[in-house]
Amino acid sequence: MNAIIVGCSHRKAGCGEYAALDLYEGGCVPQLRGRVHAHPSLRDRIFVLSARYGLVGADDRIASYDQQMTLSRARELERCVGRALTRRLLAVPHPRALLVLVEPVYLVALAELLRADVRPRVHWFPDPAGDWPAAREVIDSWGWPQ
Repeated sequence: MNAIIVGCSHRKAGCGEYAALDLYEGGCVPQLRGRVHAHPSLRDRIFVLSARYGLVGADDRIASYDQQMTLSRARELERCVGRALTRRLLAVPHPRALLVLVEPVYLVALAELLRADVRPRVHWFPDPAGDWPAAREVIDSWGWPQ
């Protein structure tokens, strides 16, 4: 199994509650959402790192919000994101590879990846929008449908 962690974005679909992957309109989220649109089972392998909610699944329902990921916020989230990584992502079946599409500050909240007993191969792209072509190549190499 391969999985993706994508960072949240300031641009959102609007007020109200949405599935996490459907809420965000910035970064590479629209491209990622378009990639898996016709393949809903792949959404189970996508996680969003939200400045408000921590690590959530693509289909977890969350309310729209306005909160920026700062260094202090990433530090606050580190423990709960670590638990979520252990429970949701690093559990069986272990991911062989992990595509991480987050700006550098988000890595603080993902520190558990460095301490985990099971370490998938991590492909990190610090500019989710600008690095989308390279990230798409990783997804293509996994054999995910287009």
